[in-house]
Amino acid sequence: MPYWLASILTYGFVNVVTRGASGVLTLLYAYRLTPGELGSYAILITIAALIDVVTNLGVTQAILRQYFDFKQDGDAGKAFLSRVIRLTRLIGFTLVIVAGLICLSLWDHLVGNHLPTWPYLPLMLVYAYVMRSSKIFDIVARTLDKPGMFATYRLVQMAALILLSFLFVFQFRWGLQGALLATVGSAVFGAAIRSYLFRNQLPASGRSGRSEITALYSYGLPLLPRELAEWGRIPAQRLIVASVMSVADVGMFFLGSSMVAMLTMLTDSIEMWLNPQYMRLRTSQGADVKTRLRMIRQMLLGVVTPVYIGAILFLPDIIHLVLPPGYSATLPILGPLLLASYVQIQSQFQQRQLLFLKRTVAVSVVTITTSASSLAAAYFAGGQWGVQGVAWAVALVSIVGLMAGRAVVRRYEDNELTLSSSLCGLVIVFLPALAMSFRTDMAFDWAWEGTKMLYLIIATALIFLLWMRGHLADLIGGGRKKSGNMESGK
Repeated sequence: MPYWLASILTYGFVNVVTRGASGVLTLLYAYRLTPGELGSYAILITIAALIDVVTNLGVTQAILRQYFDFKQDGDAGKAFLSRVIRLTRLIGFTLVIVAGLICLSLWDHLVGNHLPTWPYLPLMLVYAYVMRSSKIFDIVARTLDKPGMFATYRLVQMAALILLSFLFVFQFRWGLQGALLATVGSAVFGAAIRSYLFRNQLPASGRSGRSEITALYSYGLPLLPRELAEWGRIPAQRLIVASVMSVADVGMFFLGSSMVAMLTMLTDSIEMWLNPQYMRLRTSQGADVKTRLRMIRQMLLGVVTPVYIGAILFLPDIIHLVLPPGYSATLPILGPLLLASYVQIQSQFQQRQLLFLKRTVAVSVVTITTSASSLAAAYFAGGQWGVQGVAWAVALVSIVGLMAGRAVVRRYEDNELTLSSSLCGLVIVFLPALAMSFRTDMAFDWAWEGTKMLYLIIATALIFLLWMRGHLADLIGGGRKKSGNMESGK
């Protein structure tokens, strides 16, 4: 098996297990937590994610990009990573303390359902810091091309989450506190496992020099608005829902977005492999780099688009079979949230292109503008049409942001995502999302199920003819040779 394919499958297996288990746990939580408790859990986790983003200072992407300045000297690159981990731990710990003091002073405004600061604020801060550590080690493992090591600590952490959830939520019935304790406890255990695994992978090194720190944060800091925008794309919408609706509605939205996140295990698996490979290909001197990148992009879209169409058409039926009756309002929002997730895949192609060109300011401008517009639209739509209005606001603004990002990319070089491919994908995913959002009666109907299956078959055939057929000969005929080139970057 080509090494690149083995890497994708490893990342894919990890994401299937971890995302799948997390989604199933969220569904099971619905049987032990009220919509209000699940909404409170979502608010606390969302605020912790915001602290993680702010204290990260955009350094994760900076590590990936700056490492390849050492690509001719592996030892120097590993020493760089060792210094970065030490530096970011110190800065992150300091910033988390500052964030904790700010949260303490604004607690009543951040948490609108009168939760006490103890034990929720300390748990939230610990979780934020450990999340930040996890992202750093994730990027180090991917940069060093260590999918096996990545898989080990991710799977062990998920096993700990399942065990602690069973103990605290289902055995002791501690409700909201039990869910938070399980989440934070498993994250801390995962951090310990990561430190143990990497103890011999990175050499001891001195402190980071001023020039190295300057290069790292001059690249990363302009990405901070972009990271904030990514946080605002879906997670922050929960706070918007809480501001115009009840905490129970936050629980509905959180459950729906969690189900959608399960599907991103496929695309995230590809992204984990593709981001470093993209940097290697773009920094190589091969004459066929653009051809290979175009083939990769077309094949990836050809795979994920039918998956998203199938999920939009059939995931609500599956969830309906196991969802408690009190959460039925979640089903109509799955379509637009899945559409927004699909749009984000196309946006990642453009963002990756700009990140390679070191146009970090441009990336941040596009993403923060899109996110701010999404939050404003969600606030208005939520007040008018409820949770479903929020979901459609997220989806429609994401489409507008994709088109705006396209115009920005074209200022610097040709866009790797052709307009015809982009629009075709959007249309064939938008139509089923619109149809499913209006279907409130989930009773089984053979005619309706047959129509959905027919649409999926026709859309898949169209995608194959337009995007994939022209690349199959190259992919099959020269698969092993090209996979070796991708690994070496030559």
